[in-house]
Amino acid sequence: MKYSIIICYRNRENHLEVNVPRLHQYFTNLGVDFEIIVVEQYDSDPFCRGQLFNEGAKKANGDILIFHDVDHYPTEGTNYTEFDTDVFLPLTKVIYVDKDLQPKPLENVPGGYRHFKDGVDANFFGGVLIMKKEEFFNINGFCNVYVGWGLEDADIRERVLFYGLSVKRADNNTFFALDHPDSGPAPDDVHFNNNMVAFEFREQLLGYGVNSQLADVVEVTSSMKEISKWLHVTNFANKEDAE
Repeated sequence: MKYSIIICYRNRENHLEVNVPRLHQYFTNLGVDFEIIVVEQYDSDPFCRGQLFNEGAKKANGDILIFHDVDHYPTEGTNYTEFDTDVFLPLTKVIYVDKDLQPKPLENVPGGYRHFKDGVDANFFGGVLIMKKEEFFNINGFCNVYVGWGLEDADIRERVLFYGLSVKRADNNTFFALDHPDSGPAPDDVHFNNNMVAFEFREQLLGYGVNSQLADVVEVTSSMKEISKWLHVTNFANKEDAE
């Protein structure tokens, strides 16, 4: 059994420097076979989290895919591997911390994280998501029409439910959310509003995902020894749209 930890990334060097060594040491201590793949969107277009994760999955050698946000830092005792389901949700609580990994006062926590103070919502699929590789490709991965902020995690939740995959959430896993500016969408965010419309028609978009996605991908050399593969990704497209 091999685990592929896939981190989507752009312009968060400080988070990589903190989190990648932590993840590497953590999985080394577990004594399991693993790799760390950083997938960087190497352009100035709106960030496409689901599309980046899809490209990382294509390059992954593991049987288990761990889709990991760069700012989620596992605390001691975090369980990544003890599950017997198709999908595992390791987050149960998220604590927003400062650069010294100390909890921030709630009034200084970005709005999007404040509602996690007592634990994540039962239907939350964001932050860190673990799936069997075979099942990820069977459901066509992340829908890749979501551009900019949001809803690709809610969409894959609905795909998982639509295809009847088994799901388990960890009993008691706490992650730190590393400090960063609040990045929630503005009310007039065109991309987010388009994402909201796409989510309403999500069952008509099941053909859009990892198996239909095109992109230019270049593997580059990483200065961090813990990273197995670093991918520069540009020019996202769908096969249906390109034909």
